Amino acid sequence: MTLVLIDHNGRNHRPAAGWTARALGACYAVTAAIALACTFLYAIGFSGVFPVPKGVDTGGGGWAATVALTSDIELLGIFAFLHSGVARSAFERMLQRFVAPGTAHSTLVLCSSLVTALLFAAWQPLPAIVWQASDSWIAPVLKSLSLSGWLAVVYAALLSRSFESFRTRYLALGIVGRPQPATGEAPRLYRVMRYPLYLGFALALWSTPVMTAGHFLLASIATMFAGFCIWLEERNLPARFAVLHPTAPAARRGR
Repeated sequence: MTLVLIDHNGRNHRPAAGWTARALGACYAVTAAIALACTFLYAIGFSGVFPVPKGVDTGGGGWAATVALTSDIELLGIFAFLHSGVARSAFERMLQRFVAPGTAHSTLVLCSSLVTALLFAAWQPLPAIVWQASDSWIAPVLKSLSLSGWLAVVYAALLSRSFESFRTRYLALGIVGRPQPATGEAPRLYRVMRYPLYLGFALALWSTPVMTAGHFLLASIATMFAGFCIWLEERNLPARFAVLHPTAPAARRGR
């Protein structure tokens, strides 16, 4: 008797994993998801909503301001590069040559979480005050706004994951001038604002009663990075759905 552990997919001629490989892949995906959840929860405390062992304005090794500034900019640059759409797509395409697409995505999520953890661990505070709320009642209000921003990020991320295929199709149809689908609706949050994910990050990072130089650096670069991501999405969206355009060449329609 012969036991077949793997078979072949006729469409791409790539071996289909057996149950052992699928189980290992599921465990790997769960590990990556847990790492992502932990780093995200720590990010909320890192921004100052609740105390953590090391935050944007706490901890550090007492480095000189110029050295700390250079180190923080380098960390933010590494973070932005890995999380940018270009780096993510190229890295994932490279991994998919060797592993299954799901494993490649989990690897990307795990690497992103590790880089985020590195940012938290190596961050050097810049304690100089940029501005500070003068009234005591403003502090809890701003912290509540920051928490609301983080909750909006979670909600928007869940919506984009659950409705990603429809939402991008909805936006693409509007860009190329085709009629909208007769059935189904975009998530309500996306009908109110176009990019709630980035707006949530901006609200979470800028709503603070004490804005130090380090916090200002983090919020500023994060906001510029969000603007770059928005530009990248708007720029690439018609190309991703060029098949919907009536003037698209036949060669592109066949892709």
